[in-house]
Parts: sequence; structure tokens; C-alpha cells
Amino acid sequence: MRLSAKNLTVPLLPMREEIIYPGSTTPFFVGRKSSMEALDKALSGDRQIIVVAQRVSSVEEPKDEDLFEVGVLGLILQVMRLPNGTVKALFEGQHRARILESMLREKDYS
Repeated sequence: MRLSAKNLTVPLLPMREEIIYPGSTTPFFVGRKSSMEALDKALSGDRQIIVVAQRVSSVEEPKDEDLFEVGVLGLILQVMRLPNGTVKALFEGQHRARILESMLREKDYS
């Protein structure tokens, strides 16, 4: 089934090592400040977020060129804040999403 394309502006969460697919429910840990901000923005709205793999996992603060162009749009189902300051999140991947424009410094993504 192919959905019609539409442009959305949602938070984007770069993933260092996990590859997430549409239709899967995946737990992952979030620790970077920028990733926590993206997660918090999703939680304060409709819980939608795009996860996208980094090309090189060792890059601490990825820029546009460090990310693949296709990610997965989905929902944050559950969040557990851990004593060490990180967050464990449960993500449900729903659809493939092409990242048309990323504004990593502005914390909103298209």
C-alpha cells in the first residue's frame, strides 16, 4: 500500500546504530541533548517523530550530510526516564519518510 505524499514538519531523531523499519515496535535509548529535545518536542505534541540512521555512528552531533535521506515516521508509545539522565523510549514505526529538508540547528525538521 502506498500512501499519498504530504509534507510534514516533525522532530527528527538521528539513530547511531539502530535501523528501524515501518511496522516494527522498537525500544531505544536516548542520551544526546539534541535527541532529548527532539523527543520532548514529539511528546509535547502528537508524539510523531522521524527516526533516521546516521551514516557514521561515531559522529556526536550529526549534521544533514551525516544522515541518510530516508527514515521512518512513527509514534513514541512510551518513555521511561532513567536515573543516569538517559531516556528509554518505545517507538512504533509506521511509514517510510523522505527527509526533504532538515534544520538541525532549529530543532524542527521536514
